[in-house]
Amino acid sequence: MNPKHGKPITILMADDDADDRLMTKEAFEESGLVNDLRFVEDGVELMEYLRREGKYSDPANSPRPGLILLDLNMPKKDGREALKEIKSDPNLKSIRIVILTTSNAGEDIFRTYDLSAASYITKPVTFDGMAEVIKTLGKYWLEIVELSPTGNGTAEMAKNSNTKTIRVLIIEDDPDDYYLTAELLTEAAGGKFALDWAKDFEAGREAIKNCDHDAYLLDYRLGARDGVELVTEAVALGCKNPLILLTGVGDHAVAMKALDAGASDYLVKGKFDAESLERTIRYSIEQKKAAELLEEKVRERTAELEQRNATLRESEEFNRSLMQGSTDCVKVLDLDGRLLMMNEAGMCVMEIDDFGEFCGQAWSSLWPAEAVADIERSVKRAIAGEASTFEAFCPTAKGTPKWWEISVSPVRASPDGPVVRLLAVSRDITQRRHSEDALREVNSELTRFNSVACGRELRMIELKKEVNQLLAARGEPARYPLEFET
Repeated sequence: MNPKHGKPITILMADDDADDRLMTKEAFEESGLVNDLRFVEDGVELMEYLRREGKYSDPANSPRPGLILLDLNMPKKDGREALKEIKSDPNLKSIRIVILTTSNAGEDIFRTYDLSAASYITKPVTFDGMAEVIKTLGKYWLEIVELSPTGNGTAEMAKNSNTKTIRVLIIEDDPDDYYLTAELLTEAAGGKFALDWAKDFEAGREAIKNCDHDAYLLDYRLGARDGVELVTEAVALGCKNPLILLTGVGDHAVAMKALDAGASDYLVKGKFDAESLERTIRYSIEQKKAAELLEEKVRERTAELEQRNATLRESEEFNRSLMQGSTDCVKVLDLDGRLLMMNEAGMCVMEIDDFGEFCGQAWSSLWPAEAVADIERSVKRAIAGEASTFEAFCPTAKGTPKWWEISVSPVRASPDGPVVRLLAVSRDITQRRHSEDALREVNSELTRFNSVACGRELRMIELKKEVNQLLAARGEPARYPLEFET
């Protein structure tokens, strides 16, 4: 949306790839752009939309776009043909067209700029990359540049840029050609240009060093040196502003060399008028601003990623130190339950000499058959986000019998993020189990002893009762008092 207009422009995307259309739509939403984004799937449908033919005959269903995102490789009619057709149509040629394609071929870049494309962007392959491009595109084309809601791009650009003087250096050794170019810029409808003239290669290079101009027009033939060499030297000097080469008819190869060397654009002498000259200069300046904005975003994104990587490295080092500091057997598993890492203490207690022999194996394969069900159950629960603890028997890698207390828990990328790894901690409880077994055996023996002792005590009471009864029958007093008699 361009806030100066008060309402969002319509953006039309021509692309035959459904995934790319969906990714662009989601990138627009991610970037917070509220423009009316519409789609067509090939060059034929694009022209029908723009000319309001067939199903697009109703203007309510086909609002004129202020910006077109154009893929080059489409069926029926490709983007190159559609671009040429649009720019040849007096009613459509003012619509800004940004090439958004997978092709990075120099020939495509050269041809589309020659056909007056506003920008050329190679499609990123990831959603994050596309979102970054859309943010930058939205920032530049929908905020910085003044676009008309009706798509009259050139007129709007000229009207709204009229207050800013653009300083242009013309590097030309032929006075007639200089005056001709200067006259064309004077005639340009866009208004104010401040012109300077460098009459040879050396003067041009010295002027470029000062970086006092918004754009540079370089003739190809500059005495013993040429414009391509000057472009190369200007880039080496750190020139960031547009370098536009003026070539002769048939200098296509020269123009391509200049673009490869860092030129922003090229024009063929005798083949351009005041409007196309002005448009080329302004578009080159706008593209330079967009490139700078994109570079700034890339730097910011790179710094952010570097910070995240540094934080991640610190976290990994901290976690690694925790693992290595534990006396338990600590393992990291993937979501398929395969071993990825084990601490040194764990290798020692498990009697593993080389973890490489076990890395990538299913953790459950190291356990006896009777414990596998518990292992697999705990892995499934951890994947679902739950922690679990149980005890099981498992011999070491060298066959030493051991009992373990096992805890399996999920590891998340962030507090609310998805589970990305599993953490399994096995504590050797063999000694505890032996102590518990020994205690149970002692308790069992004590129970047996108590049972025998109790039986003897009861028998003694019975015998004492019998003796007392015999004495009573003889009229004698009882000899044994019975404390427990009821």
